[in-house]
Order: sequence, then C-alpha cells, then structure tokens
Amino acid sequence: MKDLMAMLFGVTLGDGWIDIHHSGGISGDIEGLTAILEDLQDMFDTYNDSKIITRETYSPKYSINGTTSYITLHKDIVNEFLKLGMPVGKRVEQEWILPDWIVNGSYETKRDFMSGFYAAEGTKPILTKLSGPKKDTYFKPLNFCQTKRIELQDNLRYVMDEQFASILDDLGIEYNIKYQYTYTCAENIRIRFDFKNNIKNTMHTVETLDMRYCPRKQRLFDACYVYYDDTRIKKLYPKPIPNFKEYCAAN
Repeated sequence: MKDLMAMLFGVTLGDGWIDIHHSGGISGDIEGLTAILEDLQDMFDTYNDSKIITRETYSPKYSINGTTSYITLHKDIVNEFLKLGMPVGKRVEQEWILPDWIVNGSYETKRDFMSGFYAAEGTKPILTKLSGPKKDTYFKPLNFCQTKRIELQDNLRYVMDEQFASILDDLGIEYNIKYQYTYTCAENIRIRFDFKNNIKNTMHTVETLDMRYCPRKQRLFDACYVYYDDTRIKKLYPKPIPNFKEYCAAN
C-alpha cells in the first residue's frame, strides 16, 4: 500500500518550500505537478480548484533565468506538513533533520518518502561508455545530493550519513557517499549519494522507487530496467548493446 503522505512529504522536502509566513508550494514540470495535484486532491478537498501556475523566473544571485511551474499549498496541508516535521525557510541556511515517523517508519513509508524525494532531487539514468578497448556501455551512477552552509556541516552529515543512509540501507539500495566543498554566494558543503553502479543494484533501485512525481524519470527508469533485463538476462544482443535513445524509441 502506498503512503501518499510520505511521498508528498518527500517531494515537498526536495522541490517545495514553506516560508516563515507559513506559505508553501511545490515546483516542478507540468506532468509531475499534475500527479502531485491529483494526490493532494485525493487527500484534501480544498485542492479541488487548485491550478498549476507558470511564470518567468530570474535570479542573478543563483544564475537562474527561465520559467518556473508550481502549485501553492493550501494552509491545511502546510499545517499538516508542519505537524509532521517539515522545516521552514531556506534549508541550505538552517538546521533540520528528517522526522522520526519517516526514519523509524515502515518499509512502505521509507520507500514512498524516498520516491518523492528522489523524484525531486535525484538524477535520471544516463547511458555512457567506459574508456578502453572494450568500450562497454553502462549507466552513470544514479545519485542525489544535499548542500548546506559550511557552519552547518555537522547537521548535514547527520542527516545524510545517518538518516538517509539508514533509509537506503533498509530499502536495500547500495551506495557510496562523497563530500565536496563548494562556493555559491557562501562556502558550502555538498554531500552526495552515488548508488553503486552494478546491474543488480541499479535494477533494484529503479524497481523500488516510484517516480510518479517525475514521469520523465519514471519512463527512463522503466526503460533502464527493461534495457538491462534484455541485455543481461535474456541475452538478446550478442553484438554491442544498442544505443539507449534508439532502444527507448523502439520499445
């Protein structure tokens, strides 16, 4: 059974916000926001008249120039998220941790929270080639990261090294953790989870995580699974593995 609240909490933690005035919203592409809106409407009657808003976005501070689509969160869901432990304000500049109901929740709660969060923050399957004489084709490691101001690195290390790591362990997703110091308006630390890039782990990951809040990732997750299933298990291709884009178009 799906834990829709956990999935909504995850995508809001990744691509959403609640400001100090307790106004909230979630940004994304039209397809993903449509799926989010459908789930909000199923859970809260107040969303029957909500719409997706698209506007121009410009921020020289963060080198942003383009369009943004988003939905606003009704005060009922904002209040519910606050009760459930959603942080308020810009997360890169403050301490926050994942709430106990997620970290110590059921397998379904952890899976669906991670699905929503990865839909917002994770990378999509990208095919590349190894160097060397074999030139084997493989997918780049799936990954996600989080960043905080350098003075908050202890908090970020706890959230990532302890809390997110525990969730991934319980889901059976194998990973490596990488640390990087960056500068964007201030000195930051970035911690990234690279999912181990073997076929078994990649297939398990794309089968476990539900990308309904990012349908373009879900399509690539599905194609990635079938692609590996064809090439690894069914041995359909004795010659070099076909181009992934062509494979997706043909299947």
